[in-house]
Amino acid sequence: MTSALSERGSWAQLPQGTKDAVMHVLASPTLLNLTLDSISCLPVTFFSIDMKIKYLALRRITFPRFKPETTSAAFSNYSKMNTDTLEILLHHWFEPRFQTIIEMPNSFISRIRHLIIHNFGPTILFADPIMTSALNSLETLQIREERTQSWKHVPSTRWFQRDLATIPRLKNLEFHFMFGFCTDAEFYQSTTASLRKIINLLKVNPTAAQIQRFSIRFVRCWTELSVRRWFTASDALAIPGHCGEIDQILDAGRDRVSSSSGCTVGIDLGLTPRDSRRYLYGGPDDAEWHELMNRMLDAWRGKIHAMMPLASQRRALVFNDIFETRVFCSFYGGTTNDRSH
Repeated sequence: MTSALSERGSWAQLPQGTKDAVMHVLASPTLLNLTLDSISCLPVTFFSIDMKIKYLALRRITFPRFKPETTSAAFSNYSKMNTDTLEILLHHWFEPRFQTIIEMPNSFISRIRHLIIHNFGPTILFADPIMTSALNSLETLQIREERTQSWKHVPSTRWFQRDLATIPRLKNLEFHFMFGFCTDAEFYQSTTASLRKIINLLKVNPTAAQIQRFSIRFVRCWTELSVRRWFTASDALAIPGHCGEIDQILDAGRDRVSSSSGCTVGIDLGLTPRDSRRYLYGGPDDAEWHELMNRMLDAWRGKIHAMMPLASQRRALVFNDIFETRVFCSFYGGTTNDRSH
């Protein structure tokens, strides 16, 4: 279900009737997934709504200025909102008021189980505070990075520094790199740079190598031509050395933990939402592309086994679901050109 608020929508400027309608939807017990996108001046008290959902995405949200100790924000009950998964993408370089939301007493953030945080603008700076807030509940940390042409939003080359062993329930560490439409050369260059960032993170955060399930996914748009070229050009992927280094770091890290027998690692090629639908539900015209995709994925898995022999020998290599098919209930306050999906 999708609902548009207005172009560059400000919560403060919405008619009261529209606000009431939105709140009515949010109170529905059948609501499971919610995206708030491009809404400005969203009141902090929004996060005191009695709402229990599976997935909450906050994208390009801004908050009004306030002093928590002198406004209704200080007297609201933040224990009523709950979500299993939080996805966060902040657009503005300076959004300190989100830090206040993280630190609110009984904030819903303190109870999330899965965090998806984008390496976009200032967003990644909140990774450590969110992990601190959700210290006793967080099970999954996923870092997402989208390829962008805008210099204003160049992804940070450093993510965070944190002893992940201090998060007792953390079992999954995931990296999703979304390249969209790109040339083969751009894809090869981007995958190499992405793996380099992961190596840097593992060196800065050694306990990350001890996480039970460690996975990397590269997502791009696949046409028949790009899939055909892959079979002849994939040797140009300058990643064997990087994959081998990750293999060695993970192997050494997991030798230090008693439960290493259950540890897994995966490096996957993923599909965009559009390609996922084509793969799952495509018609006869898509049969050749579907077969090419299967052959390419099989070849990729063979390459990963060759590039990561230590994980392969441990039988730790796994290959995960390649699809991206999530559908959200969205309250969207921007133009359609601002949508990321």
